[in-house]
Amino acid sequence: MLWLATCTWLMGACATLPGGPVAGQPPSSSQVMERLEVRRQAVQSFSMQGEIQGRNQAGELNGEQRIMGRYPDRLRAEVMGPFGRPALLLISDGVRMAVLAYGENKAYQGPASRANVARFLGLPLTPAEIYSLLTGSVPLLTGGQGAVHPSSQAGRAVLQLKDGAGLEQGLIFSLDDYTVFEAWVSDRNQGQSLNAKFEALASQGPGRYPKRILLSDQDGRSLSLDCDQLKINTALDDKLFEPSLPPGMEVQELP
Repeated sequence: MLWLATCTWLMGACATLPGGPVAGQPPSSSQVMERLEVRRQAVQSFSMQGEIQGRNQAGELNGEQRIMGRYPDRLRAEVMGPFGRPALLLISDGVRMAVLAYGENKAYQGPASRANVARFLGLPLTPAEIYSLLTGSVPLLTGGQGAVHPSSQAGRAVLQLKDGAGLEQGLIFSLDDYTVFEAWVSDRNQGQSLNAKFEALASQGPGRYPKRILLSDQDGRSLSLDCDQLKINTALDDKLFEPSLPPGMEVQELP
């Protein structure tokens, strides 16, 4: 939808998270972006388990979720409905995806596009965007104007970005370790917006990461995840992210 429509990923991997700004010297927007990117790339894999709730024009989703991911865009999401019955299995290697929609008694395969992801998860995001959001980070607009402003809460600041083509982005972050608390992006020309909130932060490995994530857009679509279990940088088998389906199933090709 918006997060990467006109964005370019910053490149280069780093092993450790950045420190905070020098006392008395507020960081520049470029410094903040660099440190947020280092933080994003510090998460090479994750696994989470807990509750999921979603709402869109097609209805509501409530159940249990088990989600795993590997940097930068591999995902495996399992959703269980009432009484632990399987509801959805989505697997993506970042390029293609395979889906078992148990409620429809159908299987699907095709490109891992925003439209195809939205068909099953509600919000039109790419696998790379989902990976970033589930690990408490956001893709950043680049090539435009940026500014850093103080927050009303001590120890926090606000990064504001504009790309010159109608896209605006903002996020509230910690000046200490660059943990993101809230982020939003909007397109003034098309009247689109997406908001993300990261709550119930827990210390894991290289930083603090959210055990509660809330996503919503201007059309009333929403997705929330509450995690009872969260592991960062755990070893995950390559086969978990192969977008394949059990043999003998009738598969519908996604556009």
